[in-house]
Amino acid sequence: MRSFLSLRCCRLIPPFFLGLAALVAVGLSTSSAAATVQSPGIVEAIEDVVIRSTVPGTIDRYAFDEGGRVQPQEVVVILENRLQQLEVARRKLIWESLVELEAARAQLELAQNDLEATRKLFETTQSVSREELDLKALDARLAQAEVDRFQVAEEREKIEFEIAEEQLNLRLLKSPIKGIVTKHFMAAGETTEGQEPLVRIVDLSRCVLVSNVDATRIGRLHVGQRVEVVVQGGEDVRIQDAVVTFVSPVVDPSSGLQEVKAEFSNPEERIRPGLTGLLVFDPDPAPAATSASEGAVEEAILTGVAKVRE
Repeated sequence: MRSFLSLRCCRLIPPFFLGLAALVAVGLSTSSAAATVQSPGIVEAIEDVVIRSTVPGTIDRYAFDEGGRVQPQEVVVILENRLQQLEVARRKLIWESLVELEAARAQLELAQNDLEATRKLFETTQSVSREELDLKALDARLAQAEVDRFQVAEEREKIEFEIAEEQLNLRLLKSPIKGIVTKHFMAAGETTEGQEPLVRIVDLSRCVLVSNVDATRIGRLHVGQRVEVVVQGGEDVRIQDAVVTFVSPVVDPSSGLQEVKAEFSNPEERIRPGLTGLLVFDPDPAPAATSASEGAVEEAILTGVAKVRE
């Protein structure tokens, strides 16, 4: 869609955000102005997470100050975990110790060799009795059972070691996303009972404008349609290409509004979540409705700017 906001020459417009609607009405022809819908909305970050601890504990320290940038899976909050570290070390020593298993395997080898020798004597010279041969076979089976028991114990010790590691990891809280630390909810040394917010992380690289559009004006707006988002940030009004990612299938009966979300890229992080903006779109995006030349669009915008400034 080529709309009146498509020109890159107007990416930074001096502050007359409140006069933007007047710009549209004055700068475009009557038919074009009537076709364009502008709906106010709020900018939100697509990825905005609050990290909480699932276990009670005392905050040892924050790995990043407020304003720090984190990568996915980086530790951001560390709870006191000295006991958990010691338990991991203890479980690792127990798991890696193979003394008992090796001794049982040596005992099994001796029992099997003794059984084989006794069987040969029984089959060739009959110098040993059947009862003695059976006792040797029983000793070999018992030795095999002892090896099996220690192998099962080894697997159990490995699992107990992994459980201890997980208990430690629960006290090393990691960021699930790339972003900026925007808030510490508690101070180092304070105790969390679990499920309390500790730190907020926001990714500003992609945002979404959430707008409630008059259902009578939404027309054939659909997911995937290209629209434009106009946001006022400080001294400037910024215009951003966006794509519709959600059109609510229901209309709020009390207000007659329908929720629409349009995502846009924000690589320079100039647009901040929480700002107000306008969702600008053509409710009937037919090819014929988007055939205005770039020169005509530029002239319309400049005319509108001049009249707003007057």
